[in-house]
Amino acid sequence: MSSNSKLPVEILTHILDILGETENGKFQPGQRAALQICTLVCKYFALICRPYVFSIIHISYDGPDDHSINNLIRTLEQSPELIPYVHTLSVTCRPFTWNKIPQADVVPLERLLLGFTHLHRLESFVVQSEDELGGAYRPPSPVMCRLRDTLLERYLQGGILRFLYVEEHWDLPLSSLLLCPTLETVYLKLGELSHPDQPSAFADCRHQLSSLRLELCRSAFPLSTLLYFPDLKILELKDVEEIFDSRDNDARPLPLSLRQLNIFEPTDGVLRTMVDGFMSHAQRQCCEPFAALETLHVVSYNVGDTPALRTLCQNIPAVQSLSLTVNASEVSERLFKDLAPQIRQSNFNTLTHLSLHARTYPCLPAYITFLEDFREFLSYMSGTNSAIQELHLIVTAEMDHLDDNMESYEPWSRIATVLATSGFSRLGLVDVSIRLDCASGRILDGFVKKRRETFKDHLSSAMQLLESKPGLEFRGKVWLPDEYYCW
Repeated sequence: MSSNSKLPVEILTHILDILGETENGKFQPGQRAALQICTLVCKYFALICRPYVFSIIHISYDGPDDHSINNLIRTLEQSPELIPYVHTLSVTCRPFTWNKIPQADVVPLERLLLGFTHLHRLESFVVQSEDELGGAYRPPSPVMCRLRDTLLERYLQGGILRFLYVEEHWDLPLSSLLLCPTLETVYLKLGELSHPDQPSAFADCRHQLSSLRLELCRSAFPLSTLLYFPDLKILELKDVEEIFDSRDNDARPLPLSLRQLNIFEPTDGVLRTMVDGFMSHAQRQCCEPFAALETLHVVSYNVGDTPALRTLCQNIPAVQSLSLTVNASEVSERLFKDLAPQIRQSNFNTLTHLSLHARTYPCLPAYITFLEDFREFLSYMSGTNSAIQELHLIVTAEMDHLDDNMESYEPWSRIATVLATSGFSRLGLVDVSIRLDCASGRILDGFVKKRRETFKDHLSSAMQLLESKPGLEFRGKVWLPDEYYCW
């Protein structure tokens, strides 16, 4: 039975795709037959494998000529026994269409939403939009407001919703999430997660939320939000402009079971505030805030975030996957130079995957210094019989400074020598990518391409030691803005 559980959904998906291609909202003979077949298929599987019937409803509205909503309503009305088995509702739209929905389509859409009142088994609610405005704020249309209200009033309060994905400019009150103790995953993009006016009212609430992802949110993110979710395991903040620590004297712990932390392109100060908030809590509670962290992924081009990154890396004893994208253009900010001595204090003993992307332009000294610091970091790692299995290294440099300078190739030879030692006996993959920017703008110039070939030859020679190491796969490429070269 379970091996065929996906079959009804796949069949219905194809049939509904056919039904969506109507002319002036009217079924053609073939489509009418398809609808009848669809209904028969639904009823057949409703008898044979009821738990799997029609488990996913996806609404995709592409404009006034899209009548798939009406078609879906007809299907459900002819097979009402299917509704109780739906566990996933997904809505996708183009932003510019929601405000242009003709009244003839608004009514069936609202009718469809009202019909979902009976979706007692709904576990996943997805709203996506094809954002053509680059994340620019636009007020929700009346139809989207109705969809939001339906979500808040009927599926969060006392429901069994587990997965919530919203890619819309919605103001989603945190109190609504707190009223749904079954929520496990929340992804909010473009909207705003507002804090409760009276947080004390939810002080004793305990929730199952394990994954919280926020992207391009307009409002500042309060660290106190995390106090409501002590079992949070995944926290992702992407393009969040502001974060503040408003916990005051709240004695409740921040989530100490955090397994994965992803911070992507934060505004300057966001990362520092978050790390300081966690560390100050740790001092008050005599605990290690990142003791359970297994995956750390940070993309930050703020040179001022280096101290916060250093603090993070010094307090993740159980980390298995570390991915950093940093700005190494300032020689004074030497992240790996300062991290190296910490490795002997049991840091990174569990690290199996290391991915690093460093921007070192516009000066050659920054490039050389970074590679030397990274080599020293690897030297310390080799002394601990490193558990690293995969190493991905991307370095962005300015080509004009590297072409004729042999000094720029020497650090690679020293890095290869370290990686070839017995201290990296578990290493199975080394992936090196050099991205060469050209300030002179001569990207397509034959001279530049010839220099690129020279650089590739020197680099390949420098890493030759790795290519001959048994059991190790080496990948390398030299990349220009219009192409990349593999050897």
